[in-house]
Amino acid sequence: MSEHTEQCLVIQWFDMQYKQFSGRLFAVPNGARTSIGTACKLKREGLRKGVPDLWLPVKTARFSGLVIEMKDTKGKVSDEQKDWLAFLVNQGFKTDVCYSFEDAQKTITDYFDYANE
Repeated sequence: MSEHTEQCLVIQWFDMQYKQFSGRLFAVPNGARTSIGTACKLKREGLRKGVPDLWLPVKTARFSGLVIEMKDTKGKVSDEQKDWLAFLVNQGFKTDVCYSFEDAQKTITDYFDYANE
C-alpha cells in the first residue's frame, strides 16, 4: 500500500481506538504536491522541510508527545527528517519511523502503554 493509504488507515484506527483523543492525531502536509505558488505561500506560512508526518500532542509521564514519520516500504528518511526527529527527542518527544499501518499502530499502542508504567 502507498504511504498515503497507510497513513489514512492510522488516522481512522486511532480515532476509533482512542475516542477520548479523537481528532488529536494530526498530519502535517509536507509531502503534498502543490503548485509553485501554493508551495511558496505555504513556506511563507511556516511549512518546514523534514517535519514529521503525524503528531499526537498528548503528554505522558515519560514524553511530551508522539511524532511519527510515515514511509512506504521503500522509503528513506531524509537528512532533514533525521534532524527533526533528533531535535524532537531532545525536546522530550517519543519519535518513530513507521513503514506500515501495523508499525504505526504498534508505536501508538506502546506509547499509551508507557503512560501506564
